[in-house]
Amino acid sequence: MKCNVKSKWTSLSNFHSGTLTAMSAPKKWFIVAILLGLIVLATVFLPNWKAIGMIMGIGFDEHSFQPLTLFTDTPTRERVTVESDADRTIQIDIYSTEASKSSKKGMIIYTPFIAGGLDDPQIQRIADTFARLGFTVAVPSKVINGPVVSTDDTEDILATAEYLRASDVYQVTELGFMGLCFGNGPLFAAATSPELQDAVRFVIAFAPYFDFEHAVSYLKTGQYAYGEITGTHEPAPYGVALADEALAYYGLKNVPLDQAFQSPPFVALRKELSPQAHLEQMNFDVYLMHSIDDSFIPYTESLRFADALKDRTTVQLLLSNIFTHEEFRPLTPKNIYHYYAPELWKMYRFASVFLTRHAP
Repeated sequence: MKCNVKSKWTSLSNFHSGTLTAMSAPKKWFIVAILLGLIVLATVFLPNWKAIGMIMGIGFDEHSFQPLTLFTDTPTRERVTVESDADRTIQIDIYSTEASKSSKKGMIIYTPFIAGGLDDPQIQRIADTFARLGFTVAVPSKVINGPVVSTDDTEDILATAEYLRASDVYQVTELGFMGLCFGNGPLFAAATSPELQDAVRFVIAFAPYFDFEHAVSYLKTGQYAYGEITGTHEPAPYGVALADEALAYYGLKNVPLDQAFQSPPFVALRKELSPQAHLEQMNFDVYLMHSIDDSFIPYTESLRFADALKDRTTVQLLLSNIFTHEEFRPLTPKNIYHYYAPELWKMYRFASVFLTRHAP
């Protein structure tokens, strides 16, 4: 994929191949050792060392070095069942420590598609990380007929927020959110609802879309554009199947995209689930994270989102090659040289700004 990125929100390095592969094996691993040593030193000496822990907790699996486990209490996990106004039962895993209960700061992590359910290791690790940072973290999960995003998801998120706020155990008074992928649509709808208007302090959006139509179109065609940026990404087979299933769910199977986008069901869905429809109500901080090489939602959606928010509220945008849509790149010598070394400082600053403003 080739694209021309011109944005005031980020400055990406040009990476050149060949240098590392020409090195001998001992030199490669020497670089790895040096980088890991720097991470350990940063954990001890950087002013906001928890930012390193936040990055490691979000991006690397449980077998990697996790600085937060050295200095924080292990969260407990409680599973509860609640009913949402969408007339369906949802399960919620709640991660907490004594410190998070005292802070009364809550956080809801939401994605409509959790491959392993509430026991998915990646979701558990992210929830554990933010609980160690001082938040009471809730992860809701639902049972649905196929991977379809709908307004019912918004009701599930609102029910989760209500449980945290009404609970005698957690007594949450301030809320934050983290949305993953297509979960950002219903999440922003919930965060801007009248019920939560005075409680929400921030949203972290990983690979968000700004316009629901753009997201569906990208899944089907791989084409994206914003300002001077244009490009095409090979559509992911799973993404095409996801879009087809969603369109079929709303009675739009085999309908040409331009006609489907003009249909009453899609117009209503776009209005409810597009964050751009809720801009006026966004009076909280927004933190956008997106991979340049995302195969499900184009990074131009985060550029569009950030530009729309810049005069309304505090917004931070992180565009990176360190992670793909699904996960961070493996810690191989090649990836460390080409991706991690040039971009880790940028990630540290992103996490540090967030923690300075919102950590308990």
